[in-house]
Amino acid sequence: MKKIMTAFIFFVSLSANSQQPADSVYYDNLDVVLGKIKNTKSSIQQETPGVFTVEFNENKNNFKLMLTLYPADSKRFTVENLKQDLAEKGKDLLPMAEEKELVISDLKKGSETRGFFYILTDKSPAKGEFKYIAQGFTRYNYLVGYFTFFYNNKDDISIFNSMDITGFVKDTAEMKKTAHFEKFKLTKDDISDYNLEYKQHFYSMQQVIFYNNTDTYTTLLSNADEKYTQTICSGNEEGTVFFYFFREKLDSEKTAFLTGLFYGEEGKPQKDHPEIIYVKDNYLVVFSYPYKSRLQEYLFNKVKEKFEK
Repeated sequence: MKKIMTAFIFFVSLSANSQQPADSVYYDNLDVVLGKIKNTKSSIQQETPGVFTVEFNENKNNFKLMLTLYPADSKRFTVENLKQDLAEKGKDLLPMAEEKELVISDLKKGSETRGFFYILTDKSPAKGEFKYIAQGFTRYNYLVGYFTFFYNNKDDISIFNSMDITGFVKDTAEMKKTAHFEKFKLTKDDISDYNLEYKQHFYSMQQVIFYNNTDTYTTLLSNADEKYTQTICSGNEEGTVFFYFFREKLDSEKTAFLTGLFYGEEGKPQKDHPEIIYVKDNYLVVFSYPYKSRLQEYLFNKVKEKFEK
């Protein structure tokens, strides 16, 4: 079932698919620990910022697990949404399966439903392909896991069951230490009335390109030695504060370049480019929120106050 490999569509359409390898699953302010599977080799790829695919290959190629992790969208997410999304994916694969209808089963953690999955049998697997798949979604604390378990022996579904996929990832909120932003980042007291989340919010393509490809601007801005994000939301006001530390100071020429990059000829925030930027010495802070957001204004003033103390 080759289509299985491409059935998952990433939820942020603005981000470019960088396909950069990663050593670990890393999120700012979120500690993530992955489970282990005996007799497998594992690898991790970062598909886009915030989206990681972890692959476990059994040493004798009897089975494989692919698990894609991404931050839950608190505004949209419900368990029923996961079931609807899974049903749509399963319907696309059903014509290639022996099964005539899609049977979706619950994934339980205790008495709580934490996700869903189905099992399909490939009608005519090509040489080297797996005959069976168990595919589904599960919710962790702050992340969603989209998984596919490939196997050839029908009885090997017991291996998948023993993995306890609902508890396979431990994701714990933790305000992580930074090298350059400890004096300037927003503290729990600063954001006590708001929600700290983990999905990055971009409101213009320029900002996406800059974040994903900061190193391409080194001749103009010098190296960005550290990047750090804090996603802070309240109701319909969803956004992210992006902190950058550059090796060299951002003088007036560099600041003018950044202003042109983010705002174009307008030279200031607008509906299509609503982010606000703050520049101080080696630091650039981008407040990525909807145009004229009150929360953006509050966070901007808080961070500015920290820099100007």
